[in-house]
Amino acid sequence: PRSTLFPYTTLFRSVPNTGRVAHLLFEKSAGVPREFTELVELVVERKIAQYSSGTWVLPQDVAPEELPSRGAELLSNRLSALGKHAIDLAEALCVHARPVPLPRCLALSEGKSEEQAYGALDELVAEQILRTDGDAYEFVHATLREGLLARMDESARRSRLVRAADALLASNPDDPNVRIDAAVQFIDGGEETRGAEMIAALALKLLGTTYFNAGAEVVVALSRAVEVFEREGRSDYEIAALLFPMMKLAYYSPHFRLLLKYGERTLS
Repeated sequence: PRSTLFPYTTLFRSVPNTGRVAHLLFEKSAGVPREFTELVELVVERKIAQYSSGTWVLPQDVAPEELPSRGAELLSNRLSALGKHAIDLAEALCVHARPVPLPRCLALSEGKSEEQAYGALDELVAEQILRTDGDAYEFVHATLREGLLARMDESARRSRLVRAADALLASNPDDPNVRIDAAVQFIDGGEETRGAEMIAALALKLLGTTYFNAGAEVVVALSRAVEVFEREGRSDYEIAALLFPMMKLAYYSPHFRLLLKYGERTLS
C-alpha cells in the first residue's frame, strides 16, 4: 500500500532502484508499517543504502537473506545491539503494559547498581526500545513488549509477573488502581487466588463508583476474578459480589457484551 511505502519513498525519492528494493522490504515486513520502517532503518545501518555526494545510493539487488523477516527476527536484531544489563531490564519491564515510574524501574533492576540501572535505561532509550513519558518509561512499540514476553518460557514469564506485581504493590499499596493492576498480574503469574481475592476486596468500593470513564480496565479485572472464582467453585454469594459492580461498569465500557454473558446470572 502507498501508506506503507511512503516513509521509504520519501527518504529515497528519485533514487535509482528504489522500487526494486522497496518491493523486497514490503515482502519481508508483510506490509506491516512499523516493521517496514525498521527494515528501512536496517538497510541504512548495514550500509545496504549508502549516502554519497549528497544523495542515497541503492544497490540493484538485495539478497533476501541480508534482511530479517518479520517480528521475531526483527526483535532479535534489535536486542543483539543491547548489553546484558539492558536486556535484563527490558525483560523485567515487558510485563508492564503501562508506563513504569523511574523508581520502580530501578527497583526492577535486581542485582545491579544504580549506575548500571541508569545505564541500562539510557541504552534502551538510545536504541529506541523505550521512551520516556514524564518521569516514567514505556516501550516504544507494544509489539516489542509482546515479543519480549513471547520469548520467555512460561515459568520465567510467571515469575516476572509476580515480582512485578509485588513491586507495584510496594510502590503505592493504598491506590485502588495500583491494586487492580497488581491483582491482574498475580492472576497472569499463576497466583490466581491471591489476585482474585484482591479484586474481590475492592468490589464493594467499585460498586459505588461514579467515575465510569475508568471502568474499562476495571471491568476486565472483575471478569478475570469471576473466572477464577468459578474455576475454584466459590459460592454464588462470592461471585455475585464481583458480578454486580462488573455489570454496572460494563454498561459504560467497551466490554458491554459482558452484560449479555453474565446479565441473566446476575439477576438470578
